[in-house]
Amino acid sequence: MSDQVEREGSNSIQFHNILAAALPVIKSKLFMNIDYGELDSYAEFVQYRVQRDLYELSEERAPGNISWEDFVLLMRSAEELRDVSRAVICRRMKEAFFDFDFTEKEIGLFRESDASAGDQPGGALLFSKAEGIILMGLLLYFAECAHFNRLQDTVRPGCRWEDYFHDLGHDSALWHTVLTGFRDAIQRLDFKTDWLEVGSDHGL
Repeated sequence: MSDQVEREGSNSIQFHNILAAALPVIKSKLFMNIDYGELDSYAEFVQYRVQRDLYELSEERAPGNISWEDFVLLMRSAEELRDVSRAVICRRMKEAFFDFDFTEKEIGLFRESDASAGDQPGGALLFSKAEGIILMGLLLYFAECAHFNRLQDTVRPGCRWEDYFHDLGHDSALWHTVLTGFRDAIQRLDFKTDWLEVGSDHGL
């Protein structure tokens, strides 16, 4: 029991440390943000995706052992699972891939395998609306940094962040590129590898 409590405490501290570090960035005047409602919708999707990936792994191990509806109920009643889910999200966000070489297309977040989620695609609540907005704002900041570094390495060597930030606010095509890369990164999120690595440490 003491090991479980220690793990939960460690995951919780990590999660809240990330939020605390991200908040000044989100409030910074040198960060291009988007509507909080849109960030909230992405946070809801990420909460769903991390749980759905764990559910699909459980289905691979024991097909038909538990329905998605019962799995959601399990998530809602198991604080340790929710705690580890938050840790998995933070872990994957740090490794998010941003592709800025894209062809214009509609970015669909859900997969074909999500159809069986039925009327409960959201899963259990893992964090508050405010916490979700901060996390997705941080991911957007990661996208801006990745794009800035890309420009520095290619067409704009020596570019300063202040100049880049100014251009984001005045060049709609540039901002569209960053936003598309950000949204595409959310669509690409796959937590299964993280569940296999992190989950094994928690007996999952």
